[in-house]
Amino acid sequence: MRKAWFVVVSLALLVVVAASPVRAQDDKAVVRGYLFYSQTCPHCRYVRTRVLPKLYARFKQQLQIMAVDVGANEDNYRWMQACEEKYQVSNGGSVPALFIGERYLIGRDQIEQELPTLVETYLKQGGVDYPDVPRPGGPLEPTARFMFFFSPTCPHCKRVEEEVFPLLEKKYGGRVKWEAYNVSDETNYRALLMIEAAANMPPQRRGGVPMIFIGDEFSLYTILIGDVDIIDHLTDVIDWFMGVGGVGFPEWKEQLFILASTPPPSPTPLGTVALTSTVVATATVPATGTPSPNGPPIHMAYFAEVGCGECDRVSIALDHLQKRFPNLVIHEFDIIKDLKLNLCLCEALNVPENKRHDAPAIFVGSDYLVGNDIQYDALIEMVSRYAQTGAEPIWEECKGEIELPPPPPWWAVIVPGLVDGLNPCAFATIIFFVSYLSFIGRKGREILMVGLSFTLAVFLSYLGFGMVLREVIAGLIAMTGPVLKPVLNLLTALLCLVLAVLSLADFYKARRGKVKDMALRLPDRLRKWINATIRRGVRSETLVTASFVTGVVVSFIELTCTGQVYVPIIQGLSNPAYRARSTVDLVVYCLAFVVPLIIVFVISYMGTGSRQLGTWLQRHTATIKLATALLFIGIGVWLVYDTLRLMGVWL
Repeated sequence: MRKAWFVVVSLALLVVVAASPVRAQDDKAVVRGYLFYSQTCPHCRYVRTRVLPKLYARFKQQLQIMAVDVGANEDNYRWMQACEEKYQVSNGGSVPALFIGERYLIGRDQIEQELPTLVETYLKQGGVDYPDVPRPGGPLEPTARFMFFFSPTCPHCKRVEEEVFPLLEKKYGGRVKWEAYNVSDETNYRALLMIEAAANMPPQRRGGVPMIFIGDEFSLYTILIGDVDIIDHLTDVIDWFMGVGGVGFPEWKEQLFILASTPPPSPTPLGTVALTSTVVATATVPATGTPSPNGPPIHMAYFAEVGCGECDRVSIALDHLQKRFPNLVIHEFDIIKDLKLNLCLCEALNVPENKRHDAPAIFVGSDYLVGNDIQYDALIEMVSRYAQTGAEPIWEECKGEIELPPPPPWWAVIVPGLVDGLNPCAFATIIFFVSYLSFIGRKGREILMVGLSFTLAVFLSYLGFGMVLREVIAGLIAMTGPVLKPVLNLLTALLCLVLAVLSLADFYKARRGKVKDMALRLPDRLRKWINATIRRGVRSETLVTASFVTGVVVSFIELTCTGQVYVPIIQGLSNPAYRARSTVDLVVYCLAFVVPLIIVFVISYMGTGSRQLGTWLQRHTATIKLATALLFIGIGVWLVYDTLRLMGVWL
């Protein structure tokens, strides 16, 4: 078997606008004008397909040149004559003719040479509206056409159909029409991929629905992906196209679907495709295998994650792949629940460290694809290798214990917990607690019992907060996909840098005895609230129970100060590969955090007074602040390293 390599020349010098769709912006200057043209005029076509698209790509929504076909009807021709009369054109009747601001440009060369500078000049002057020349017979009513790619099982597509399209019909009536393409049909799906590849769409976004493609050779191409993007921008995009004289389907649309409906036996290199009105077929090369309905089973392991948008894109590709290879058997696994199985396959196939325990991931025989590498043609090429021989479910050999990636060392959890427990705002609360117990006559064993109850409350409160926040972060990552993890890492690293700078500033203030001027300290209002809570709690008859409740309340108030260290630690423990270990790490951190509490209550039981504790705290505040600053720097460096590792920059 042989496969054809279809190569399409270019996008007719147009830039496909995918990330920033054309839409109106009231706060920006806009330059508008009229271009009169004829369908039979080659110079007119040159201006419309070569000159204007370049300017639209450059100025985007700040430029609108309404194209008017003088041969379409008598009113359009009379409109051009009215413009010529207003602008006092000496030799009228020539096209292309452009009327903009106080100037008119006639002919291909003049428009190409002078229009860019003219647009810049008018933009600097605040913009200019369409020439004040009414159209005989009433305003022009341009039309717009676009392509809508959807899946019948996609709830976001259904939302667009039910919420957006009725509004279009109400606003524009028959002036706006669209063609819907169900990506469950492989021809439509391949057409979708070709358009997105030609637009240089990032691989991880290709194949997703709903998708709207609007544009032709005479303006800009615009792609909107997802229901949110479509709801937010589609009407603005259509309004812009109406302002340039309307938009039809691209001339290459039919050829696109011809190409998509006759795919070669093995993959087309969609990444090299661009769209135009010319299609060229070049040399063929041998294929690696062809589908066989009676062939041996090809077992595939597919690791996905609940809420993973990229996994939804891959699932559509796998549906088509299974139709193409009837003997393909897809086994779907959850990357969280079946993490050890994923790591076993990664170890067996030597998957790079930065691609392990990630979703989506696919394993067939001795091959694998992870994340952005999972493209439809790459899947076809991989499965084709096993079309005749089949592929065994190699993951069934993963029987024994799977070694997880090494988690952070214990000291990386214990040291931050101890430093956080010695935090001046937390330690000051302990001193006040002991001082007030002594003031109301509580001594000896009673202090130990109260201290034990208070310490247990702090430990459980901090542990509960840490586990809940870890689950929230894990849930966000599950909903948004792997991209959120490095983003959170970088944001937290930036926060650590800021806190490190503030801690260093507090270090110098503490050395000069200006403890009350420190930035990272418990606000006086919260400190008074904590003290009042302690006073109310320890006066209760049921002292042990009251101390526990007081400990819970105080813990959550103190989080405004102690959370500066705790939250970055929780973020660092949100890696799904460390899920079981991270729970133990949180317990260890919270134990380390309450160690200073335990020590204080023990030495208080042995006779050390609150004044001595306060003196010790004042003497060592600067040292604690310096240690905290170094801790923030260390956490930030680790998070940056973890981000680079996730991105594959640093293994």
